[in-house]
Amino acid sequence: INTGKPIHVVFSDVDGTLAHYPALVQEYSKKGKKLLKLPPSSTGMCGVLSLETLSLCSQIRRMPVTNNENHDSFLEAPKSVQSVNANKKSNAAGKTVKFVIISGMRTRTLLQRIPFLPSADAYCCEGGGRIFYQIPVGKPKNGETTSIIDDSGEEADVENKTMGTALPEIYESRNEEGAVQGHFRLQEDMEWRKIMGHVSAAGPDGYDGIVDIQKRDGLLWSFARKLVKMGWVIDYSGYGTCFRVHRGKQLHKAKQSKEIFDVELPNLKPAGLACSTNLGCVDFYPDRSGKKNW
Repeated sequence: INTGKPIHVVFSDVDGTLAHYPALVQEYSKKGKKLLKLPPSSTGMCGVLSLETLSLCSQIRRMPVTNNENHDSFLEAPKSVQSVNANKKSNAAGKTVKFVIISGMRTRTLLQRIPFLPSADAYCCEGGGRIFYQIPVGKPKNGETTSIIDDSGEEADVENKTMGTALPEIYESRNEEGAVQGHFRLQEDMEWRKIMGHVSAAGPDGYDGIVDIQKRDGLLWSFARKLVKMGWVIDYSGYGTCFRVHRGKQLHKAKQSKEIFDVELPNLKPAGLACSTNLGCVDFYPDRSGKKNW
């Protein structure tokens, strides 16, 4: 990729970009690619991700932020800097390309998949409605709770006024060879959550994923209730800032038609909401959340 401009961030979807489904599994296997099987999603789909993909994503995160007009490949640093940019700390400028995963998956699916996905600087799920960052932690010892490590390498307070509290689960970060190189927790961006939790967006009531939509405030859930009254079957379980409409789960066959499902349904959304297609489904979310089919 020769843009002639510095690349600071690479955004990637998961399904269809990093992970693929049965139709392509046999093709990949025939090519001798080593595959990693992901845990089933909430809809029962089970994708695979190649070890080569993990390696390439790891390379992206080691790339220095620099003008890449002389690079033959964005994924390969110039030979003159490869030796001094083996990791982030060796980069003289201290800046490497950030890798961000953005997906329509619900939060609980993301948390299940973290150990299998490429290591990322940020994870955006529910169509971009929720954002989590990697927070390095000390190595777990005998099940003890570990402290967050700040940029200086010192232990930092787990509580943070801007970010909130880090989730308790500890994950392993791995290098491109698959070896464990550190541990981290996920911490939600609470400033972003405040924006998404406004009544003009998704409202504040759905973040635990179990509150009935009849009791959820916010533009998103007002629209969801409207669709239900119109006879649409929606999936909101586990979602706080997004909901999904599955073509195959509609009780009325007419609603599964291309004309109604692909055209009329998306056009029902009010101003302030956006939608995108995802594996035979339509996801709805606040238009400020950022994810969109381009």
